[in-house]
Amino acid sequence: MKVKSEKGVTLIELLVSIVLVAMIVLSVSYLFTKLYENSYREEKKDVSVNIARTIMEELKQKLRTTEGSIVVYGQQVSIASLRTNPAPGTAALPSPPVIAYPSASDKQYEIAISAMPFDEQTYPITDAKNKSYTFKLGEFFSLIQVEVKQLSMNTSYKVQSYIEIKGD
Repeated sequence: MKVKSEKGVTLIELLVSIVLVAMIVLSVSYLFTKLYENSYREEKKDVSVNIARTIMEELKQKLRTTEGSIVVYGQQVSIASLRTNPAPGTAALPSPPVIAYPSASDKQYEIAISAMPFDEQTYPITDAKNKSYTFKLGEFFSLIQVEVKQLSMNTSYKVQSYIEIKGD
């Protein structure tokens, strides 16, 4: 009697191979999803930092003048309060000016600009004729903070810089 060899795949082997393929596909798709989320988050962070840098550069130009306001993304903001340094140990301005980006009607980011307190430092300076002067950092510079809050992700990024100010 001759025994026939049965060639083929059993139902269990087929189910096991389907489960293995499904696990591999799910793992790869999960990896791509996480990579996309991280990329999206980093892109929003880059936008936030670029917004803050752009505003900081504009402030560097305007605070050297005697102008009292600045137009940022079509919105007028008073900068007179940024020329005054809050005392150390105090908070920044109680309600800093808030700007909407890209516009007031399409607000995706909120931008707050404030003068931050810093320890007043004085430096003795002697000129070539041995005449002594005292240089007070706060009379010439202000510590400015630009905080950009990304509304859909509820994250914020802060950029701080000492900016030269024009005396009164």
